[in-house]
Amino acid sequence: MTELEGGLPDLGFALCQKVKKSGYWDPRVEDHSFRIALNPYIVSSREFNQLEQIGSIVYKAYNNLDNELSMQASNQEIIRLKSLLNTGIDRRFRNVQYLRPQMPRIMKVDLVKDADDRFWVVEVDSVSKHGWGLTVLMNKELADHDKLRGICSVLIDWINGHKNESTLISASHEHFYLPEFKILQETLGRNGYFLRVKEEPILAPEITKAVIDIPSLYRSESKELELMLEAYRNGEMDCFLPPKPYLSSKLTLLAAMERSASLREKVPAMKRINKQFASEDYWDKFTQENGADHVLKRVVSSGSREIAFSYDKGWFTRLEKACNNPGNYLLQEAINSKEETFDWIDQDGAIRLADENYHCRYTAYYSDGELIDLRVIANQSMIVHGAVDSIQLPTTV
Repeated sequence: MTELEGGLPDLGFALCQKVKKSGYWDPRVEDHSFRIALNPYIVSSREFNQLEQIGSIVYKAYNNLDNELSMQASNQEIIRLKSLLNTGIDRRFRNVQYLRPQMPRIMKVDLVKDADDRFWVVEVDSVSKHGWGLTVLMNKELADHDKLRGICSVLIDWINGHKNESTLISASHEHFYLPEFKILQETLGRNGYFLRVKEEPILAPEITKAVIDIPSLYRSESKELELMLEAYRNGEMDCFLPPKPYLSSKLTLLAAMERSASLREKVPAMKRINKQFASEDYWDKFTQENGADHVLKRVVSSGSREIAFSYDKGWFTRLEKACNNPGNYLLQEAINSKEETFDWIDQDGAIRLADENYHCRYTAYYSDGELIDLRVIANQSMIVHGAVDSIQLPTTV
């Protein structure tokens, strides 16, 4: 037992009570259940150095690409690249997102760790506020031990600059995350900082000059979205996460890799598919040359429903279906993630001691390339996600 664990012997129980008190587990249409690890995930100095290096590399690669796309509007190669990166993007955002260079104030990077304890970047979700509230809730018990700034610290700096006139918009398609947004609002409020949380539809008089984001998931039949995008276009609205949904596309990660040798060393090999992949002979040849294990991903997606591994039952049927619309999918080399065991407690207080293997997903949050927070989720499935059978691990450095 480490010194930190010795000082927090009841961490799992304390967090269980915190989550209950927050209202996150209150009965709703959606099931927000999850399990909590009894002991924290303590980031080693070696892991911290890896994560810091990854943050710097990702930020530099994405910042360079965003500058290139924003500043070279008449370049024919850039025009073709923009057309590619617009795949799956709401048409209302397609021109605005390249208007001027601007990076998100918090970037979200999903990683896995292999058997050699090496981190690999599997996705970069640069314009998403999902997960912030739960990360803050899970890690705040360890804040006194942690050397990371934390998500709230970055938000506070921004809120201060707008004299507490800041709004978080919860789109109807983000309803599952509304309890998290409320947790974020309450945490900031207890520290003296005000963040409005407005649910879609948001009325024109409620639009402020500073918003966390203009959600691309906003679906109301109204002019409010267009008004917000126009305000951003005219420099009248500051967005903590700029309206650049292309920054969360997997095609953007591929484009950034093509321009950065350093990033290529941190990301499993990726490849766009074409209709040839619907041939079993072609697939066999591809795996002989590139290895057998791959994961199929939709270039723009939310959640894990569009993910399939090449060793899954019905794999080739999924691949054939994707080949009907190949521009919307790509392949990524699958990393054999390290298996670990955890003791955990559920929302009813039932304890389960480590007796099964779990795979972990590490979500690192960066601001200007600096690691500010880390969320760790474990699941028995290789498609690790925050489902009811997942384990949330409080994390500290």
